[in-house]
Amino acid sequence: MPVIARISTHHFRLEREYNYYKKIIKEYDPECRHTVRPVDMFRLPGDASSMLVTVFEAPGANYLRELVSFGPAFYGLHTRKPSLDSTPEEQVPLQAFLDFAIGACECLELLHHGAKAVHGEIRPDAFHFNKEQNVVRLVNGGNGPRSFENLLSSEGWATLSRELGVKNKLQFIAPEQTGRLAAEPDSRTDIYSLGVLFWAMLTGKPAFMGDLPIDIVQKVKIATFPISRFVC
Repeated sequence: MPVIARISTHHFRLEREYNYYKKIIKEYDPECRHTVRPVDMFRLPGDASSMLVTVFEAPGANYLRELVSFGPAFYGLHTRKPSLDSTPEEQVPLQAFLDFAIGACECLELLHHGAKAVHGEIRPDAFHFNKEQNVVRLVNGGNGPRSFENLLSSEGWATLSRELGVKNKLQFIAPEQTGRLAAEPDSRTDIYSLGVLFWAMLTGKPAFMGDLPIDIVQKVKIATFPISRFVC
């Protein structure tokens, strides 16, 4: 059985994500239609800060990489490849977009209405799109509605702003995740971020541009994408 592995010193996040998927599959998605199946979890030999490894069943080639940029943090995957199925007038093949959009909405329906959970980090690397099976799966568990609360604090920003691909990551946060609005993040936060992802796919360009990460945050704070609130 082909598998994929995630390796990190961030033990808590990997453990939480691994167990989170086991719970969702057991209670809401036993056929793994919209999730990846956990296989094993173990630590590499070493001291207390050694690497944790989580192993999942491999869902096949990810066609989504041909439809939208994943950003410079993804080892050569940041340049969107032109799809062989698209016409010169299309950024992505319309049927491929619709297939992905429907599958992605079903993933959020599973989270929001089944598991009663909020992902908090919806962006291209949250999904896997198997074109042959026409199946969209969530491939990371996110970090909840307050994913960016600590990262956008004074202490967290010092680290986040130096992270490779940070401007791409900030493209997809909702205004309420900036910590500069009275609104609280909830399931609509994921719907907003999915709307931004759809925008990037259909236009072939980022929703927000800026020279510095803080410029992106400022533009997100004042952004209005009304249609994205009603995707699902």
